[in-house]
Amino acid sequence: MTPPTIEWAARGGYHVTNWPFLRDMSAVAGAAEVFHTAREEAGGVKGEQRLGILRGAFAAETEAEAAAHVEEALINHRINQRLHYFTQNADPRGIVAPDPVENEPTHEEIYENLIMGTPEQCLEKVERYEELGVDDLLLMFDYGASHEAVMESMRVFAEGVMEPYRAARAGRELAREAR
Repeated sequence: MTPPTIEWAARGGYHVTNWPFLRDMSAVAGAAEVFHTAREEAGGVKGEQRLGILRGAFAAETEAEAAAHVEEALINHRINQRLHYFTQNADPRGIVAPDPVENEPTHEEIYENLIMGTPEQCLEKVERYEELGVDDLLLMFDYGASHEAVMESMRVFAEGVMEPYRAARAGRELAREAR
């Protein structure tokens, strides 16, 4: 996940998948730039050698509904950041408390950084990844919400983000072919 490792993998012809956790889009942009530059310098071909980004996602009909799930993402992040060798920071039962970690983002930053929001907001965020040359966007919807909330979020995302994204992308491809 570090720039030198991304560069090494891209120069070696490997696909790269990166997980920027709760970091902002500048982390994604930096990873994408390192990957594309190293791939091109090594003679790799865009689309054949792929960049994937794993991101938390939660789509809802309203901002308030989506924002209600920010705390779940933060708790998941805290536990993840405290897991070291599955024993450090754990109690005798192996449970890691979601205590605050250094430099954690605010609720507003989490909402902005993840693919979280209304369908329109999520679509705008997905398009940013395409602009950066991300080939595969791997979404994690289940990071603490109830099963019902996750399923509803996935439905809203499929109908309100994926369908319009595919239609817009198909339109762009037709326009490109027409030129």
